Amino acid sequence: MKRCSVLNRIGFIFSLTIALPSSLLAEGKVWSLAALENRVAENNLEIHSIQSEHGIKNVERDTLESRFQPTLYAKAGFISEKTIDEDRTGPVATLEGRWNIYRGGRDKLAKKTSDLEIRAVDLELAARKQSLTFELRSLFYNLLALKEKKKLLRDEMQVNDKQRKVAQGRASSGVATRADELEFRLRGQELQSTASSLQAEEEKNLVTVKNIANIAQEEKVVVEGSFPRHSAIDTKILINDSPAILRMKNTLEIISQEKNSINSTYKPEIDAFANVGKIYPSEKFKKVESVLGVTLSMPLYDGRLQQSALQIAQLSQQKAQLEIQKLELDTTSMIEGVEIERKEIERLREINDQRLAYAQKYLTTTVQEYDRGVKNSPDVVGALEHLLSSKVRRIDLALQSAVLGAKAMSLKGNPTINDKVTGDLQ
Repeated sequence: MKRCSVLNRIGFIFSLTIALPSSLLAEGKVWSLAALENRVAENNLEIHSIQSEHGIKNVERDTLESRFQPTLYAKAGFISEKTIDEDRTGPVATLEGRWNIYRGGRDKLAKKTSDLEIRAVDLELAARKQSLTFELRSLFYNLLALKEKKKLLRDEMQVNDKQRKVAQGRASSGVATRADELEFRLRGQELQSTASSLQAEEEKNLVTVKNIANIAQEEKVVVEGSFPRHSAIDTKILINDSPAILRMKNTLEIISQEKNSINSTYKPEIDAFANVGKIYPSEKFKKVESVLGVTLSMPLYDGRLQQSALQIAQLSQQKAQLEIQKLELDTTSMIEGVEIERKEIERLREINDQRLAYAQKYLTTTVQEYDRGVKNSPDVVGALEHLLSSKVRRIDLALQSAVLGAKAMSLKGNPTINDKVTGDLQ
């Protein structure tokens, strides 16, 4: 008896704990979806890493510009020359300059390629922000669902405890046996077990949210919001704005520029140069010496390196084109699948709403017949489970709809932070 008393007290304390409002249990900062998304945009480490890569590409672009500017060097030293005609020894000091006049257009191609590489980093950043937005929204809606389910379980425990007391009174009066009360006690333990699992799942999701948003794990986080309801998807807009497709098309442009750069390899280069000062070694400085000139150079044979490089670029271009086609087909299929699933969820919700109404009526009728002695405790427990199952299903379908909407938006180019949505469980 003492053991049962202790278990009853533990069960009562556990029930009281989860029955308390979450605002009393959680002292952490309350986060909305928009606030979390802003936090991710400003503090996520992956985003910062890609932004750093963008800075590197910009510096490389500036360095590329400087490579095509004139160069000027000051040189000085001591030289000893021995030739057939004469021997010369002495100091030298010159000012040397060189300027590339023409490079077969490779300078302009290099600049275009650099611009495309910067755009590639921009698209990578957009794609990563997009995937993080989808991941964060999925976690956020899961946390909302867990919060709704925990509240549902708190209410259900109160209803179950009320029925347990009724069964206890019936057993004391001899109308029923102790088995009736034990039936509700058993159900109460099962509800507590489910609540514990929900709590563990919530904690795991919060760990992931903190990691994405770069929030210290020791900080307490509480989410507040509602499930959105999404309308039909615009396929054309999604296809045109897909970051994945835009990245592949940008890659195709880079390959095209590489082909142009390879083709320009055999074009001539023209350089102008000038040396002024004491160019030739001698013991005495008689006058300022100078060498001015223009040189033209053109490769004639490179062992088929250019041809091989061009073939590789052409094959890479064909591969990229095929990947773009496949990606467009895959994206179209995903969008159509999202719309089909959205319609199916709506149909299931209509069915579940009817089931929920029937379950409520069934419970009311069963409790009334139980009070008259027509039904017994397993019948009441079964009716309670039918109603609870329908309510949980309602939450699950709202969650599926919200996550599906987040998935659809992840196919867009620029998912907004503050979506105008309507509450879905109101």
